[in-house]
Amino acid sequence: MLDIYDNEAIIDKVNRLCKERRWTPYKLAKKANLPKGTLYTWLRRKTSPSIALLGAISDAFGISLVTFLLDDEDYGELTEEQREFITEINSLPKESRKILFDFITKFKSEN
Repeated sequence: MLDIYDNEAIIDKVNRLCKERRWTPYKLAKKANLPKGTLYTWLRRKTSPSIALLGAISDAFGISLVTFLLDDEDYGELTEEQREFITEINSLPKESRKILFDFITKFKSEN
């Protein structure tokens, strides 16, 4: 799990998630309802992130704060295909994830 006091590791994770989604910091700030100055200042490593800031960022990415703080090692023995699947699911909007989950649940019950 990422250390919430490890500013550099958290910034690296934010940059990776933005890159996966092809988001600019400006787009992240908009989706997180944050003043872009707050995000830009933090990304330049001038301030430490608050839990509220991390919560807003994880919400913007459509993932829980706990999921955001998990690092690749926390996924344990997942195959590359499973990791890719999780990344794809996490990139979906919340409503789409719910639809997918409902579909998988129904599919499992029918088979």
